[in-house]
Amino acid sequence: TRAKVRELSARACDIGRRLGDRWVTVKALIGPSIDDVVFGRPARARREGLKAIEYSRETGDPRGRSVGLYCLAFADVYGFDFAGATEDVEESIRLGLSPIDRITAETAKGLAFVYLERPEEGLPILRAVRDRIVQMGFAQLATIVDTGLPVGLILTGELSKGVKELEAFIDRYRALAPHFSALGHLTLGDVYMRLATGQSDVSLGALVRNAG
Repeated sequence: TRAKVRELSARACDIGRRLGDRWVTVKALIGPSIDDVVFGRPARARREGLKAIEYSRETGDPRGRSVGLYCLAFADVYGFDFAGATEDVEESIRLGLSPIDRITAETAKGLAFVYLERPEEGLPILRAVRDRIVQMGFAQLATIVDTGLPVGLILTGELSKGVKELEAFIDRYRALAPHFSALGHLTLGDVYMRLATGQSDVSLGALVRNAG
């Protein structure tokens, strides 16, 4: 349960602080933030991510700031502050001390560019990240990437293909992990809202040509 996630994160954080293990402490601090992102609570995810940044100030160790910033970036993406996400993520990539931390930050960057309707920048990042995380077996991050890639397709005019991929994502996780399925619904809803309200710069002609 989510309460158990917080309990275990708090225990791990206490152990890390007691042993002076900054890496364990940082990872424990961001656990609730990642949980909040996945379960669609971006404001709470941001508050939790800030704890890692504060810990970095206490210790002078850049790891807390690096991972805290990518937590903020994901919170911004799913809180629809896409420009804010791009500001946080560049420093996170620069400070990242492990391949996983850098890849996670790059995922947030790719998503932010896609949602900013800059798919020509976001799609190559997400595709490169997905190749790497499949090789690493980083399944949880793959689910996040798999919501961004279809949006990029839609924004480049491939409406039918992008929507079908999002619907397939929702069906795939409906029983396996309903929270990821909900993330797919959130993403698809945002796409439809943009198209219905004229907020998207996608060419109507391009959508019609690719609608079949």
